[in-house]
Amino acid sequence: LITNGLEKKKLIITDSLASISKSKMIIITVGTPLNKKYLPNLTYLKAACNKIKKLIKPGHMICVKSNVPPGTTRKIIYKILGSKKNIDLAFTPERFSEGTAIKEFKSLPIVVGGVTDRATNNVTNFWNKFLNTKIIKVVNCETAEYVKIATNAWIDLNIGFANDLARLAGKLNSKIELDPFFFDAKINIDHKDTNFLIDNLLSIILNSKEEYLGNMNGNLTLVVNNLKNSIINNGNINLSIKEKVIKLEKSLFEIKGIGKIRSDFRYYENKGDLIFASENILEITNKKEFSRKFQVNSKSVKNINKIYFDLEKNIDNGEISISNIYLNKIETENFSEEYYIIKNIQILKALVRNILS
Repeated sequence: LITNGLEKKKLIITDSLASISKSKMIIITVGTPLNKKYLPNLTYLKAACNKIKKLIKPGHMICVKSNVPPGTTRKIIYKILGSKKNIDLAFTPERFSEGTAIKEFKSLPIVVGGVTDRATNNVTNFWNKFLNTKIIKVVNCETAEYVKIATNAWIDLNIGFANDLARLAGKLNSKIELDPFFFDAKINIDHKDTNFLIDNLLSIILNSKEEYLGNMNGNLTLVVNNLKNSIINNGNINLSIKEKVIKLEKSLFEIKGIGKIRSDFRYYENKGDLIFASENILEITNKKEFSRKFQVNSKSVKNINKIYFDLEKNIDNGEISISNIYLNKIETENFSEEYYIIKNIQILKALVRNILS
């Protein structure tokens, strides 16, 4: 693109400021790095404006794209360049991503806010003529500057969220790859127990506040390996984030040598306690192993392919209960209305024997 522009003399690269007098539009993109107090250093921007102010003529259009605090264009740049020179000064925030600047230059809407209405209109007409892209006119340059601040804050929020996920993945001995805007991420969770999974990780993720999610959109998969549990071994939990809502899409766990459990779960509060509530389907693929594991007569399992049940855990006191148990399909036949408190694996096995008998 650059070579083509140079050959056709549509692009001229120079270090001479004298060429400014021949231009209709001047774009200022000087860096404004943060100082030790995390305030923008406007020294380079002021120096650039002082160098070109003698070359500015009435009718010049000037666009500022540097990152600046709201008020900088009018109170500092306009005064330096000459507020009485009849120039059209506007702020048009830079919003490109590295590596996609050319594409986004012609596809992203351009925000324009001038120090005067005439400046806003003239700069808008310039961009329309040469780029033919959508222009968003705002009421003044301060508003355009604020748009840039808001855009940067949005980017920081997304990157911060991605970094937090990455740090969490590191603590979990996991790997994660994220695009900070739309992401498709995977976290590997190895050798953790169900208390960590239910009481901490899932609770934190599913109960995230809307303001922390920003405009994040994407998919997050939790891959559970070698879970420290006498029944469940491995599993996948698929979550989606869209419009400030985290949703469970699918959850599937392997039962060691027996089959799989499909779960739909959520959290809710009851009298001040946080409750983990799940609706589950156990699909039995190895009835012989199921009989051995739960110490039941193989004949009682012969015609059982699925077991439906609800499981709840009180996060605050650790109490686990099972209810709404159906065999094979959800109907009133073969249905238990009992509410069972499960304190250990032996009680669970006794419950299974009782239901199947």
